[in-house]
Amino acid sequence: MLVSLVNFLPILILFIVGYTLKVRKFVKEDTIKDIKSLIVNLFLPSLLFLAFLRTNFETRYMLIVLAMFLVCLLALLLGFLLRGLFKIKYFYFPFLMSGFEAGMLGYSLYTFLFGKENIAKFAIVDLGQVMFVFLVMVTLLLRYSEEKKSSILNSFNYFLKVPVIWAILLGIIINKTGLLKVFTGNFLWESIVKVLEMLGGLTAPLIGIIIGYELNFKNIDFSSSKYVFIRYVFMVIFAMLFNKYIVVSKLGLDKLFTHAVFIMFLLPPPYVVPLYVKDENEQKFLFNNISLSTVISIVLILIYQMIFI
Repeated sequence: MLVSLVNFLPILILFIVGYTLKVRKFVKEDTIKDIKSLIVNLFLPSLLFLAFLRTNFETRYMLIVLAMFLVCLLALLLGFLLRGLFKIKYFYFPFLMSGFEAGMLGYSLYTFLFGKENIAKFAIVDLGQVMFVFLVMVTLLLRYSEEKKSSILNSFNYFLKVPVIWAILLGIIINKTGLLKVFTGNFLWESIVKVLEMLGGLTAPLIGIIIGYELNFKNIDFSSSKYVFIRYVFMVIFAMLFNKYIVVSKLGLDKLFTHAVFIMFLLPPPYVVPLYVKDENEQKFLFNNISLSTVISIVLILIYQMIFI
């Protein structure tokens, strides 16, 4: 119990730091947006590039990628089914049943708990859901938008512009082709690696501060808790089945992978979902649900690591 609290304490401190920065008005919201952009486009890609550069990406890992994609698709279809069965009035409810906010929450939590040297394991689990979010979820959200129509091809082009994807692919390619051995020892390469290490090292603490900054307990409507509860009931079931039949039985992977899967499924829905919605009531519902899910997610992951890690 004490060890678990010690492991989680740095995260809580960063949340407090971020929240204090907001309350004391030391940092403006525009600055936070700029930092987010740096994280998504520079810091996180640097971290993941180095992680996959130093990881032997095995062909069997593709089963995890494919399985995650299919589970996310199943969860979305389940959302549409539940919306019809229970006559849920919110049109975009199904999009809260699928996808995970790994970029601005998951990577930070996993890094603090297991170290950046193991972050590639979490990224492997994340890859399938990232593909789902950009190829399926964003396509549907844009089609439902009044202003814009979209196709899978357009979403694929958008997917290819995501820096994290290129960072992962480049890291795998350099590792698998043997270029890493060629580059090792070269002073220019070593300098680049050191710079990337410094940039990647900023990812987890900055994300922790941003999460704390954006926590808003005053405006959370707890009437959405029933929708959050529905999501997490199914997510826990999915995580248990995924670990049992894919990670353990089929692939025989270590506990760092099973922890990565469980932490992934305990994360809130993607933060980008409300950004594609024009209806104010629907958008308010989505923002509130995701805010509540974020708080609950952090609590659930804390409980999980106290029991299982």
